[in-house]
Amino acid sequence: MEDLCKKLEKENLDTLIIISEHKKMHHDAFGILLCDKYEVDFKEFGDFETKMEFFPDLELIEKIRHTAIDNEVPFSLIHEDRLEYTFGVPLYYLGNKKPIKIVPLLHTYSDIKDQFEMGRMIKQVLTESNKKIGILASGHLSHKSADMSPAGFSKKGEEFNTKLKELLETKNTAGILSLDKKMLEEADESITPALGILMGIIDRVNYKPQTFSFEAPLGVAYMVFNFKLL
Repeated sequence: MEDLCKKLEKENLDTLIIISEHKKMHHDAFGILLCDKYEVDFKEFGDFETKMEFFPDLELIEKIRHTAIDNEVPFSLIHEDRLEYTFGVPLYYLGNKKPIKIVPLLHTYSDIKDQFEMGRMIKQVLTESNKKIGILASGHLSHKSADMSPAGFSKKGEEFNTKLKELLETKNTAGILSLDKKMLEEADESITPALGILMGIIDRVNYKPQTFSFEAPLGVAYMVFNFKLL
């Protein structure tokens, strides 16, 4: 994450869209967490010192909302001032060096192809903007990646991790959109919905895949991956 942060610092981004999930999200409607100021901390993990503040890109949020409504896509704005760790962890690395506005975008739990189409719709908004905007998909790979995992070990979890890494590194979007649903369920993962939106945003955009890390130190798999635009 520190290496990725160094690369993004050079881009001098105006806004960072982070796609993830939240306890207040609607399972069948996309959404954005909205507040005049977001707060991030890690008290639930025993860290009582780290505290960060971020501000929304209201203009971009409103454009995404209007585009969703115009396309009759279920969408909602959810008032929330505290961002969970799936937003907080990447922001700790990527948004803590210089002030950057954010858009906390919530996926749904519908088919990954629905997420992809949502991403393509958001792409329309981004191409009309003159801002430098970064997109980040945040979630977990398999929670069953090793015997030490709290959820236990599953061969399907290991298979999912390896398969997803291969698909990303070979730029196989079709393969990602057609991942076996039973395998995803058994793997107990949470990254594919957010990744589906991201893949929709960069659809037909030329990029170079870059893997920064791929590990499962605590039995849950993590991967830091960059889509370097060409």
